[in-house]
Amino acid sequence: MSPPVGVSSLMAIAVVRRLLLELEVSEDEDPHRLLGEPIEIWVVRPMAEFDGRTPAQALAAPGGDVVVRSWLKRWLR
Repeated sequence: MSPPVGVSSLMAIAVVRRLLLELEVSEDEDPHRLLGEPIEIWVVRPMAEFDGRTPAQALAAPGGDVVVRSWLKRWLR
């Protein structure tokens, strides 16, 4: 079985940045501080919260932006 396909890293970064803006995180806020690592690494790291998929792979799934947005919202609390 082949691994799940994700969106490109650049597209995933753009979507995550948009989601952070929607969650009213300032553009001046450092994503590294928010996510614990650079956003470029975060989007390609498999996460248990996304059933072992990367955020980029989660974003490629139907409704993936809702799933990632929900995770970000919980994480930022």
